[in-house]
Amino acid sequence: MDKRKQRVLSILAVGSCILGWRLYVLFFEYLPDYRQRVPGTANAAPATPSPALQNNATHEPVTSVPKEDDPLVALLAAQQEIAERPWNDSPFIQPVIVTNDQPATATTAQPEEAPASPTLRFVGVSRTGQQWLAAVDGRIVRVGDALATGFEVKEIGKDWIVIEAAGWRHTYHLGSETPTVKRATE
Repeated sequence: MDKRKQRVLSILAVGSCILGWRLYVLFFEYLPDYRQRVPGTANAAPATPSPALQNNATHEPVTSVPKEDDPLVALLAAQQEIAERPWNDSPFIQPVIVTNDQPATATTAQPEEAPASPTLRFVGVSRTGQQWLAAVDGRIVRVGDALATGFEVKEIGKDWIVIEAAGWRHTYHLGSETPTVKRATE
């Protein structure tokens, strides 16, 4: 037999031993009631269980009694507790903690008027790597550039550009002459 076949055979032999050991551990340590459930074995469970081994709620036979220190029992209890929570509890949303005991009061300040939207010739966008560029009024601008009208370019997307001034955002879309105006905090 050549050296390569000997190596493959020895790896298979070691792997088979490890697999057999893991199966033994699985059946005899993690599934202690395995012999009771397999018919024909020496320790097979009786066909009709005694009344003491029956679950009173469902009248089904109890196959094993869980140990108190078993980590699987603790895991199943934690899963059950999580399953009983209401559906609106999202693990990704942080809870809101209110530290002020006084109720919030509504402000009666007059809403500020949005500044007039500038007339822009927004004709196209381009992307180089991760940076978006826009063609506005005959020049190429990028995020952070200031326009001659006093507005700053905040965002550039596939077919839109957002400019901001005095706390107001103006969103221009390709092919549209009028922008969408919103407060910068919205």
